Amino acid sequence: MKVLKGNIPNLDNTINSQLLPNEKVIKKFSVVPLDLKFEKIDTCFIILTNARLFVTYDQVIEIYDLKDTVIDKIGVEPTFTLYGSIITGSYNLRYDFDNAMSALKQAESLFKLSIYEENTVPKDFILTADGKTARNYQTWAMYQIIKSTKNEGQYNPILDEIVKSSFADYNPTLLLRLLFILLGFVVVKVVSAFFYNFWFSLVINIVLGSFLIYMSYRVFVLYQETLKKYERVYLSFKV
Repeated sequence: MKVLKGNIPNLDNTINSQLLPNEKVIKKFSVVPLDLKFEKIDTCFIILTNARLFVTYDQVIEIYDLKDTVIDKIGVEPTFTLYGSIITGSYNLRYDFDNAMSALKQAESLFKLSIYEENTVPKDFILTADGKTARNYQTWAMYQIIKSTKNEGQYNPILDEIVKSSFADYNPTLLLRLLFILLGFVVVKVVSAFFYNFWFSLVINIVLGSFLIYMSYRVFVLYQETLKKYERVYLSFKV
């Protein structure tokens, strides 16, 4: 492992200056290191190239040769249910950082990426997005991308979708349609307030309530279908 320390005004430029001939950046992951001392979560990344791993935090860059680095996992295996996503929760590292880090290190329900060179202490990481920890299956996808790149030189592109997945990504057209219809109902409610009629207002409330229940069900079904798709990808790597 090689370590660079000092002022890093632009991380991407610094990484590019360290690339070897024929080496290229494949992925850049925002992470939280569990075994490193750092102050700014926004400086923590794992940058994957076709030959090496760059681990960055604060003003430090650690460089690992992929061929000499063990890519491992610890903690629980990911689950692909709404219930599993809810009980795992998410830790906000931009709010109450010290308590969030303490809770993360003690949590027993998390999937973690672990990297180390022979005869060295492993370092564990969890994927983050906007300063919050990602779901276990997203950290697993990061682990699988790095492992597949090391072993095979490439990875299944659907892993990118899993890493980047968020609730709003599951069906943006449906959610946009929901927004416009809700706005329409708000307009109708405002107009009806000027011409108040009990039965008209009752019908509007029933229609609106039924619509919200239906749309909530549809979003839930789409969420579950997406998780099932991700689970099939996960199981394909266990064969």
